[in-house]
Amino acid sequence: PDTIPKSMIEYGERETHAYLAWQMPFAYGTIERVFAEIKKRIPSFNPQTICDFGSGPGTAIWALNQMWPTEPNKRQLSIID
Repeated sequence: PDTIPKSMIEYGERETHAYLAWQMPFAYGTIERVFAEIKKRIPSFNPQTICDFGSGPGTAIWALNQMWPTEPNKRQLSIID
């Protein structure tokens, strides 16, 4: 055929738990390290917006809120999935 069939990954409860237990800690750690470096190099930086592309369970948002806590609804949030 001239076209390549798209593959679709379907996540059920089992796959979700596996992702949260195995992959998410690595993703969170990487993102947290990048945010820590930004905070170290630019202490006055306080993000007001975030675009979490392919956000999944919101790993980047969790890391951002740990590094720069803010009141709910005080930060602009864009999730592109």
